[in-house]
Amino acid sequence: KVGPKGSLHVLDDTHLAYFEHTFRHAFHNLTENGRAAVAVADRSAQKGFRFEGQVHIHEDDDLAKEKLPDSLFERFPRAAFVIIDIESIFKLDNSLEAGTQIS
Repeated sequence: KVGPKGSLHVLDDTHLAYFEHTFRHAFHNLTENGRAAVAVADRSAQKGFRFEGQVHIHEDDDLAKEKLPDSLFERFPRAAFVIIDIESIFKLDNSLEAGTQIS
C-alpha cells in the first residue's frame, strides 16, 4: 500500500526516512511484513519515482530521540522514525516507460 508521507526525506545515498505518527493500517503493514513502498512525484513535471525496500522502525530509542523533532510531539502523543533501505526504484511518469525499474 502506497500512501502519502509528507515528512519523507533522503537520509543518505541508500536510505529514505519519514516520521510515523498515525500508527494505522500502513504502519500495521510495516510491522507485519517489514517492507515499504513510497512514491514521490512532481505533478507539474509529470515525473516521479516509487521506492521499495526493507524498513527499520525506531521508537523510543536513541535514534528516534535524535531524529524526531520535538514539535511532532506537540501535535501527536506517539511518533516513530522509519528508515527504508532502498532496494528498488521504479520510474513514475507520463510516458511509455512508466513503471520501469531503474535500480
